[in-house]
Amino acid sequence: MRRILAHSRILYSLLAVMLAMALLPLAIVSWRLISINRTSLLAAQRSVQIDEAKGNALAVEAFVDGYARQTAAVARALELSGGLRVDVDLAARLGELLRDDSNLVAIAVVEPGGPPVVARGTAQLPESELAKLVAEGSSGASAGGSYVGQPQRAGDAGVPLIAMSHPIPIEGGRAGAVVSIVDMTAAFPFLNAVPRRDHGGEAVAPNPSGSFVVDDHGTVLASSRAGAPAADGVSALVDDWLAHPDESGGLTREFGATVDGQSARLLGSVATAELGGGRRIGIGSVVSRDVAMAHANRMTAQTVWAGLVVAFVTALIAILFAGYIANPIKELATGARAMADGDFSRRIHVWSNNETGQLAEDFNRMAERLNSTVEEMRDAAVRNHELFIGTVRGLAAAIDGKDPYTRGHSERVAEFSSAMAIELGLPEDEVEKIRISGLMHDVGKLAIEDKILRKPAALTDEEFEIMREHPERGARIMSEIPHMREYIPGMRFHHEMMNGKGYPLGLEGDQIPLMAKIVSVADSFDAMTTNRPYQKQMPIDLVFEKIREMAGIRYDPDVVEALVRAYDNGRIRLRMKKSGAGLSQ
Repeated sequence: MRRILAHSRILYSLLAVMLAMALLPLAIVSWRLISINRTSLLAAQRSVQIDEAKGNALAVEAFVDGYARQTAAVARALELSGGLRVDVDLAARLGELLRDDSNLVAIAVVEPGGPPVVARGTAQLPESELAKLVAEGSSGASAGGSYVGQPQRAGDAGVPLIAMSHPIPIEGGRAGAVVSIVDMTAAFPFLNAVPRRDHGGEAVAPNPSGSFVVDDHGTVLASSRAGAPAADGVSALVDDWLAHPDESGGLTREFGATVDGQSARLLGSVATAELGGGRRIGIGSVVSRDVAMAHANRMTAQTVWAGLVVAFVTALIAILFAGYIANPIKELATGARAMADGDFSRRIHVWSNNETGQLAEDFNRMAERLNSTVEEMRDAAVRNHELFIGTVRGLAAAIDGKDPYTRGHSERVAEFSSAMAIELGLPEDEVEKIRISGLMHDVGKLAIEDKILRKPAALTDEEFEIMREHPERGARIMSEIPHMREYIPGMRFHHEMMNGKGYPLGLEGDQIPLMAKIVSVADSFDAMTTNRPYQKQMPIDLVFEKIREMAGIRYDPDVVEALVRAYDNGRIRLRMKKSGAGLSQ
């Protein structure tokens, strides 16, 4: 893909310009309209939500106030009838009130110092919870005046109940009370309402996705089935409402929440229902921002589709228009890339009589000349390399010629070294470097006197120390020639040993360059398989036995095994004959 783009820059540039001219104005106008529409929809949704929440809050206040008045009326009726007279008729009259009102869970008359008279409705409520609510109402009434408690969830079903009471004065300054326990489910009809939508199907609905009711501690008292998950994620909205108790006009916010395990943006509102005595509850609703923005999202989708159609038509026109110009230039770019990759035989065919055609002809002439020049340079490079190798071989022959016993030694070391390098899987250029290093490994012997080199007897300690200097002398000679410096490691360190007891520096293990490790094994292998003044040639099996014995001490074990494989694979060939102890040369 990147190659196609690189070869078609003019075509894609023309396409980009034409698409920009066609789509940019459309995009700007559409985006502006969509932004205005989104802003209007959000404002409308917030207004609808807060109005709905405030209306529901007023209905809840009226519901609670109605039952508070009813409780006060019962208390006054008892007061006018002569005070508290706990009898069978009283329980029956209280029971009649329950039969007429399904929202009344229980009504009780409490006399100081005596057990309360309690009439229960059909609602299933544990006796302990009922007693707790009655005690709360009785305690509140004893302070004087009507009392409205804090709504709370009770029973296994978590029904929202509220206790309210009114005192009944009696003789002696003491007071009894009428306590009503009211089920507030009927005060929250909005929790079960079906969301309404306008004729266009937009999500600006008076009843949003979910509604909920919380007390003044932020505890959820009730929530719609659809709103239950949302209510679990509106803690930020509820916390905001709790932090602003004076926000009587209601509060609306946009916030993030986790709904059914997924992150979502919600629009929420909370209005306050005042229950009296400083007690309040929050009536809230939430709706998904995506649902609220459904109309704007449809407009966005339609705009995108329109833009895609325009872009497709524009692209077809631009391709047809730009092809005539772009294709010849693409051909030129392809030819230039081929030339950059080293293919000077590539020619360009452009059928045009304009400037592009003339450019193609000039390009072909330039490629022809460059091809000729490159071929000449390649030939010169081959000749230079052959001259270099010839010079190296001549120098190696001069070294070997100083000692008749080592004639051909450098060539053989070079051959063995390259064979081992191939077995080790080294790249071709590294194999060639190692081969040349093997040719040059004894160049330092040019600086050693012939009487030492050709001495048929064992060397004295002084003569041996002089002989040990030939790696360093060779390195100094070759360091004066920049082109030869990459071969110096094999010359300088081929007498180093893996255990660090070699010379000239006493390197050990991985400190010794691989080139030197290979040349070292090749040097010893040739010395063992040829006649020398100080030793006779050895049988090949004995040679491998001795070299393997020194693996890890003098030689690198991997290089030793590479030598054996090279011999077994036929990369190293020796003219040997059978002897009593094995094979000999």
